[in-house]
Amino acid sequence: RQTRTTVVMLSSHDQGRTFTRSTAPQLASVYACFISAESSTALWAECPTGMLVAFFHSGDGGVLWNSLPTKEFSGTGGGAFDPLSTTDAYLAYGLVNSPGKNNLYRVTNEGRTMTSVGRLPCNSVYGLVFTSVANGLAACQVSSTQSTDYLLRTSNGGATWRKVSLG
Repeated sequence: RQTRTTVVMLSSHDQGRTFTRSTAPQLASVYACFISAESSTALWAECPTGMLVAFFHSGDGGVLWNSLPTKEFSGTGGGAFDPLSTTDAYLAYGLVNSPGKNNLYRVTNEGRTMTSVGRLPCNSVYGLVFTSVANGLAACQVSSTQSTDYLLRTSNGGATWRKVSLG
């Protein structure tokens, strides 16, 4: 929850019977952040800041947050964020937002390190899901000029992608 002056977090460690209230000033956002819990202490946050998006990781249940070292990420630029585990995630910029030749990054070291891993050939990413460090799926629009939506898969951590045949 976010008030006009601070981000308020409500946390439960007893399956939702009781909640503890704390503040998270690092999670500044124009409205509530999207929080993904990978364990009772490891959290990922995706926070809209207007036209842009900021990403964070907490390894202590949301007491302290570190900002991912991302290049500018536009919330309307066709990208996607997929937390994979307590320490790893994937961030796809989409072709429009791409800061370079490669537009897919693996986030490691509890959000402190971003490594370019490949090029996801999608103008807009509708969904990005990795089931392991190596295996992932992306639902996306490949061309901005044609209505071409595909399901793509990788088995090498996003280095290469292949179209999944659905028929």
